[in-house]
Amino acid sequence: MKVTPVRRYPQPRYPTYAILEEHPEILRLVPRRWRNNRVVLAALAGVCTILLGCQRTPRAGGTNGGSGAGKSPAVSLVAPILVHGDGRGAFGCDAVNPPVFLSEEEARQVVVQEAKKAGIVFAETDTTLEGISVPVTDRYGFGPRSGEGRSYARLVERGDPLTLDGTAPELGVSYEYVSSSDFEAWERTHRSPVDSVYSYDTRETATVLRTSLAAARPDGAYVVFYDPMVRPEAWWRKPRPSGSPAPTASDSAKAHVRRAATAVDTAKEELRKQVRDFITWLKAQGVI
Repeated sequence: MKVTPVRRYPQPRYPTYAILEEHPEILRLVPRRWRNNRVVLAALAGVCTILLGCQRTPRAGGTNGGSGAGKSPAVSLVAPILVHGDGRGAFGCDAVNPPVFLSEEEARQVVVQEAKKAGIVFAETDTTLEGISVPVTDRYGFGPRSGEGRSYARLVERGDPLTLDGTAPELGVSYEYVSSSDFEAWERTHRSPVDSVYSYDTRETATVLRTSLAAARPDGAYVVFYDPMVRPEAWWRKPRPSGSPAPTASDSAKAHVRRAATAVDTAKEELRKQVRDFITWLKAQGVI
């Protein structure tokens, strides 16, 4: 075989090292140890070209008022559900110790503060993802979690836009927090027969939403957090000492408020653990 030098060749149709130098934002989702290796970057560019050429379904499009124009992250990453907190509880006449909820605002403070420690600045924007199949929930649809039978949240192809709770545009990282308000907003029109007992399952709902996000493959890195729904300490587990006077109604009410406040603090800590796990996951993916 005779080797002949190539004196002239057409412009490549795949991303070259020069393009990566001109558009460094493409490297946001590339592991750090690869970023200074020209051979690895060239190979990665070729693989991405092949995969994009084989892609048959379009990715979900994100909109945020035009602020993200011109940016096209090369990878879609969706974190697994980071389990901290049961995320489930019953209310009504038989629910003697219902869990407490973390509001959207309380959760946002926890997520923003914890993420900021890792250099992730989440901005509250109107960023939306089109064509995402949000979960359909039912407070009265009792049953085990998915994998064991009927679940509280199911995936229905209705393609509603999903407005994200926070985005860090510099990193292409976004999060959605599944709250009790989301669970109610996503309830199906024709619910199960109303009963005196009803239930929420934010963790199962987050799992369903995460599945939908992964299938849509939007550009960037995403995570779905959920309300841990921590139960206050059961008062009957601390029996009253023998001979002590019975608590008054006022004392009982104050004790209940204290137990609920403690449960809220515990729920915030469980959510912090979710955020910390997400940060660890982002580092493992080379995003930060």
